[in-house]
Amino acid sequence: MVEEATHFNKLQGGRSVLPDIALRRSHIWIYIVGALGYFFDAFDVLLASYVIPLIGQEWNVAPSMLGWFATVGFLGMAVGGILFGSLGDLVGRKKAFIGTIFLYSVFSLLCAAAPNVTLLFLFRFIAGVGLGGCLPVDMAMLSEFMPPKYRGKLIAFLGVFWVGGATTVGFVSAWLSPFQNFRLIFLAAGLPVLLIFFIRLAIPESPLYLYCKGKVKEANVILRKVHGIEMDAGQLFEHNDSGAGFKNNEKIVKGLFASLLKVWRFNPGITLMVWYAYASVLFIYYGVILWLPKILIANGYKTYAAFLFTSYITLIGLLGVVLCIFLVDKMGRKWSLALSFIFMGVALFAFAFTLHAPTSSFILLGTYMFFESIALAILYVYIPECYPTLLRVSGFGWATAITRITSDFSPLVFAAIWGKLGLVNTMSIAMITLAIAGVLILRLGKETKGHLLS
Repeated sequence: MVEEATHFNKLQGGRSVLPDIALRRSHIWIYIVGALGYFFDAFDVLLASYVIPLIGQEWNVAPSMLGWFATVGFLGMAVGGILFGSLGDLVGRKKAFIGTIFLYSVFSLLCAAAPNVTLLFLFRFIAGVGLGGCLPVDMAMLSEFMPPKYRGKLIAFLGVFWVGGATTVGFVSAWLSPFQNFRLIFLAAGLPVLLIFFIRLAIPESPLYLYCKGKVKEANVILRKVHGIEMDAGQLFEHNDSGAGFKNNEKIVKGLFASLLKVWRFNPGITLMVWYAYASVLFIYYGVILWLPKILIANGYKTYAAFLFTSYITLIGLLGVVLCIFLVDKMGRKWSLALSFIFMGVALFAFAFTLHAPTSSFILLGTYMFFESIALAILYVYIPECYPTLLRVSGFGWATAITRITSDFSPLVFAAIWGKLGLVNTMSIAMITLAIAGVLILRLGKETKGHLLS
C-alpha cells in the first residue's frame, strides 16, 4: 500500500495531483448520466420559446402575461442554484444529484397536466428550482469523479451536450407542432428526465466528499469501485482542507443562510471574479443573441436573412467547444479564459462598424460566438476547481443563481442602452465589461490545470 501510494502521489508545480488514473467504463457511465442533465438544461431553457405561443392559443393569454412564463422559470432556476448548491455541500452530492432531476421531471410532467395558467406558472417555477440545481451539483459531481488527466477535456466537452439539447428541443417542437398542444412538449421534456432519475439512483457518492465528511471507509470502497485503485482515501486526499466548508452537524436551514457568507469568506477575490465573469458572459450573450435579428433587420437585412444569419452564428459556437477541449489542458484555465473574454469584447466592438458588409459582420460575430463558447466551457471546468470540496457546490450554486437573475434582465438593459446610445456605444460598453472580466481573471484567478481538487 505504501509503495502504491508513493507511486501515485506525484507533484506538479509543488502541489499534489491525483494519480494518472485511466479513463474507465465507470467514469464514462457517470459522465453520461451527468451530461444528460446539462442536455436537458439547454432543452428546457429554449423550451419556453416553443410553448409560449401554444399556451397563448389554448387559454387566450395576453402577450404581457406570457412574458412572465419565461421569467418565473429563470427565477426558479436562481432559487434552485442557491438551494441545491447549499444542499449539495450539506447533505451530499448524491442526494442533491437525485433530488434536482426528480423535482424537474415531476413538475415538468405536472406542467403538461396543468388545468389553468396559474398552476402552470407555479409548476414551471418549481420545475425551474430543480433544473437550476442541476448545473452546480452536476458540475461538482463530475469534477470530483473524472480523472484529473481527462477532467478538463470532459467538462469542456459538455458544451456539445448543450448544443445538442438546444437543437433537439427545436426539432421535437417542430415534430409535435401539427398537434398544436404545448402539453406534448412538456411530456417530451419530463418523461426522459424521469428515466434519468431512476438511473441516477445507482450513481455512488463522491469519495472526496465522503472523505471530507470523515467517512473514509465508504470513500475507499468507491475509490476501488469507480477508479479501480487500491488506495486509502486518507493518503490520496491528505492535502484536503475541509475546514472552509460546513460542519458535520450543521443544521440545514442554518447552512442555507450561511452558505453565501462562507463562499465569500473563503476567498473574496475568487468569488468576485467567478460571479462577475460568469454573469457578464451570459448577460451580454443573451442581450446580443436575442436582439441580433432586430439589429440586422434595422440595418437593411431581410427577415429571412437575419434569422438564417443568427442560426449559423449559434452553430459556430460548437467549433469553440471543440477547440476548448484541447485548449483547456494545453494553455491552462486562467489564460485561456482571460484571453477569450478580451477577444469577445474586441469582436463585438468591431462588429458594430461592419453591419454594411455582410461577410465582415458574419466573421466578426462568428468570432465573438467562437470565443464565447470557449469562455463558457472553461468556466464550467474552472469554477468547481476554484472552491474546496465542502464549498464546491455552494460556490457554483450562488454564481449560477446570480447569473440567472442578471440574465433575466439582460434583454431589457441591452434594448435600453441600444435605444439611447446607439449600437457602437452599446458594443463599446460590452467590450469594456468583458475586458474587466479578463483583468479580474488574470489578477484574482489561480491556475488549476492538473491540480488535485482541494
